[in-house]
Amino acid sequence: MRWGRRLAAVAVVGAVAAGGISWWARDRLDAQVRFAAVSSPASLVGTWKPEDGTAGQIRFTGDDRFTATALPLEVFTVPSDGMFAGGGSWSVDDGGRSVVLKADSPPPGASPDERPSLGVVRNSDGIRLCVLSGDPGVLCDHLLRRVTT
Repeated sequence: MRWGRRLAAVAVVGAVAAGGISWWARDRLDAQVRFAAVSSPASLVGTWKPEDGTAGQIRFTGDDRFTATALPLEVFTVPSDGMFAGGGSWSVDDGGRSVVLKADSPPPGASPDERPSLGVVRNSDGIRLCVLSGDPGVLCDHLLRRVTT
């Protein structure tokens, strides 16, 4: 009889642990960032700010222009901790999966052949713009969320 009770207790503890692990894994996967696509460039028009609360923003207008303040230089594949401030033109590329930027005055060190872009991604809170990472296994160095102004 003792073995039966112990076996039942072990089964209950195992089921609770498996349920907890399953819930944790689902929660982690839902929070992950995944590539997405926008159906129309108009859905990106507006102001986007870093999700981590740091200063800076990028504003996309309906006439395919952008203005940025304190946009990380990683967007332009410039290896620096600096920030970009300026403007230029923008377009949606790769089937709605990226926003290509063409700065009027690219930052020093930016390659003229590069097509700097922000990735369009989705997490559990909706669409975000992603400063794509150059590190293996890391999708985004920075996430930008749309804000209401």
